[in-house]
Order: sequence, then C-alpha cells, then structure tokens
Amino acid sequence: MRRAFTLIELIIAGTIAAMIAGTLAASFSNLGTARESARRRLDAAVRADAALEAMRREIVSVVRTDDLFYTYFFIEDDGGEEADFDQLILFNTRLRSVRNTANYAGDGQEYETAFRIEQMESDLPTLWRRRDTMPDEFWRGGGQARPVAEGIVSLSIRAWDGDEWMSGWDSDRQGLPLGVEILITATGAKPGEDPWDAPLVDLRTVIPIDRLVPPKDHFEEIEVLLAEELAEEQASSEQGDGAGGDDGSGLVPGGIRPGGGGRPGVGGGGGRPTGGGRPGGGGRPTGGGGGRPTNGGAGGGRPTPNNGGGFGGGPR
Repeated sequence: MRRAFTLIELIIAGTIAAMIAGTLAASFSNLGTARESARRRLDAAVRADAALEAMRREIVSVVRTDDLFYTYFFIEDDGGEEADFDQLILFNTRLRSVRNTANYAGDGQEYETAFRIEQMESDLPTLWRRRDTMPDEFWRGGGQARPVAEGIVSLSIRAWDGDEWMSGWDSDRQGLPLGVEILITATGAKPGEDPWDAPLVDLRTVIPIDRLVPPKDHFEEIEVLLAEELAEEQASSEQGDGAGGDDGSGLVPGGIRPGGGGRPGVGGGGGRPTGGGRPGGGGRPTGGGGGRPTNGGAGGGRPTPNNGGGFGGGPR
C-alpha cells in the first residue's frame, strides 16, 4: 500500500512554496522598481546633457575682441536655499538662424543669449534660453525665449580668471574669463511630481575660452591724445613767442651790428656812440641808441618810415 503525504509534510511544502513565490514576487517588484529608477535616472541624465551641450555651444562662440564695448559676458550668482539658480548673459556669434523657419534668410552673425531657470505653476523647473538677434543696450530683455530642457533643478556657473574660480563675473570690469565651469542638476521626475523625490543627476564640465585678445586700454589712448595736444600747444606757443620778438625781417633786434652798419647818419649810431655801452644797444644810452627808435635814431624793433629799416642810424 502506498503511503500519502502527511499533514505536516503538506504544511511544510506549502510554506516552502509560499516563500519561493514571495521571493519571486519581491524580485520582480524590485526589478520593476529598479527599471523605473534607471529610466528616470536616464531621463535626468539626458536632460542635463541637453542643457549642458546647449550652454557649451553658446559659450565657446562668445565674441572675442580687444574692445570690451563690443562683447559681453555676465554671470549673476543667485544661489537658492536648496540649489543654485545662476544666470548667464553673453554676446556670441553663430552663423545660423535663431528662428525655426525654412524660408528665413538669417538673423545676422552676432546676437545676445541668456540662460536662466524658470518654473511655472505645475511644470517642472526648466532651463530657458533667450535670444536677441541684435545685441543692444537692453541686455536683460528682448528677443525670444524658448525652453531648452525641463527638469533642471540647479544651475551653477563659475568663471576662471587665471588664479581662482569666481562665482560672479562682469566682462565690463574683468574682461573675458579664461574658462567657464558649469554644474547642472537634473531630475527624472514627471510633470506634476515633486522634482526632489525623483532620482537626481549632476553633470559638470569646464569650457575653455581660448584665443583671447588682450583688452584695449582706452585710458592709455586718452593719455596719448592729451600728450599730443599738449605738445602741439607748446610748439604753437613757442612759435608765437619767436614771431613776437622778430623785427619783421627775420633778424634779431638791432640788425647785423647793433647801432651801426653802413655810414652813420645824423642821429648818432655807427662808429663810437655818444652814449655809453655798445653802440645802439647795451647799458642805457644817453644819445642815440637802442630801445624804440625815433627818426634817425639807432636800434632795431619795427622800423618807422625814417629809421633806416631797423639797421642802425639814418638812411642807408
């Protein structure tokens, strides 16, 4: 006679089967959870990579010039409580249209680009890119704004000045940086979910800005212009002084020989003077001599009709 299973054996077998079934169910459940977590982490990585690549393309094409008036690179450090919400504004060059229209001819070579994180009421935090087809003085507005990647919960930007990383930057005072570090944190949450409850992915990159032109020193140019103007003024003043001391004939006052020259006239002059000093000149003469000539008097200065044309005594 064949023996059947006892009640104890059946209970033990049922318990083992239940344990195996529970283990398999838990394994499949964990597998599904891991698959969902991996999918969300992959979504976060794709979002972060898309945002990082978009910013990298714009930064590497920043306008490089020796005149900082024609370029701009500005980092606004706006760190939040849970994450960073930095903003970036720059002037860059891209030979492509910024509008997705097939028949549009193009917007030009240089334009203004800005990046920042915005969150609507029910949507996820999104990285937005604003583009203006013409760089202008209103660099905080204008142009068109479009989303780059959703699920970006943190954006940290730092600039390298050659010695240290700076959290804020203004090219009007500091010129263009030598490199830019970007740290982006993205979430794999779906719209309507809490972005901080889903898996997070951090991506970091360093973008070198090479082939920089040393900025032009406008103050040095102004100093050079002022020095040139001062030199011209001094030269013109010296020419004016020389012309004021001339006798009209290009010779020094007193003629070739002071008080003499040719045959002396009646008013004293050539030969030995009647006054003291050198003829027609030195000392203070008592008779004819230097100073402002009278009719027939000796001396240079501007000649009168009868003073001998500035050459000493009477007419030649």
